[in-house]
Amino acid sequence: MALGTSNIALPENLGLSSEEMSLSSFIDKDFPEGGINLNEEMEKIERDLIEKALRKSQGSKSKAAKLLHVSLDSFRYRIEKLGL
Repeated sequence: MALGTSNIALPENLGLSSEEMSLSSFIDKDFPEGGINLNEEMEKIERDLIEKALRKSQGSKSKAAKLLHVSLDSFRYRIEKLGL
């Protein structure tokens, strides 16, 4: 952190990837009194991973599908399902 060039604490300055931080912070949360909606939470995770894969592949759906180890048809279905 002390050697970082930003005045904002970033995951990479802490030795953690953003994926580790977001997933571990979600998993480590206590369950609220009323529980959680698993389908909604899984959809958020899926959306986040698809968006990251698309950014990393510079918008290429076929490359993003390969990054996520799913077929292109499955990837297209998931994009449509999530409205991306």
